[in-house]
Amino acid sequence: MIERLDSSPAPERTLRAAGLQPSPWSAGPGAVFGRHHHPRPKRLYVLEGAISFDGLGLAPRHQAMDEAVRAAPAEHKPRLEVSAHHRGTGFLDRTAEVVNQIVGSMWVFVFVTLGIVVWLFAGNVVGFDKTPWPLLLTILNLPQLSIMISLQVSANLAQRTSDARALADHQTLIALHELSTQQLRILHNQDKVLDLLRKNLPTGS
Repeated sequence: MIERLDSSPAPERTLRAAGLQPSPWSAGPGAVFGRHHHPRPKRLYVLEGAISFDGLGLAPRHQAMDEAVRAAPAEHKPRLEVSAHHRGTGFLDRTAEVVNQIVGSMWVFVFVTLGIVVWLFAGNVVGFDKTPWPLLLTILNLPQLSIMISLQVSANLAQRTSDARALADHQTLIALHELSTQQLRILHNQDKVLDLLRKNLPTGS
């Protein structure tokens, strides 16, 4: 469902202050964009060929790049964006990468699962941690917060990579669109020339 933008002037003033024109449309309740369902109203802004929800987003920073692609689409070179291009070089970034690689390993999953199963039986048999296994639960709960934070760091890296890929694909699509438009314009002009030649050719007697 697509609705008219409400009459609140604040978003429009924000956009025009940035030199951008707001779209007169907004996404109403239940609108679906791609595979994402938005139960609450989301305002949609069109920023010179790029789309941003609920604000300016990343689009203004890449507006100049989009315009450069439109000006010379034949010179555009498709970019390959992978996560290695967006990893930090600091000590904390490298530490987070190592932690994510270790935590995300299938061998760690197998080792932890086997350790828990052995502990459940051995705790009662040997007697060092009887039911309800307070020591085991303490050991399992302690690292959870740190692991959750490290996983969020990994998710942020994946999000940055995904955004960069989307922008690179968007610019490539702009170049393809401009080239297709130029080709159609050339074909249309050729049709005009052929029509003129056809009209000016002498008819056979």
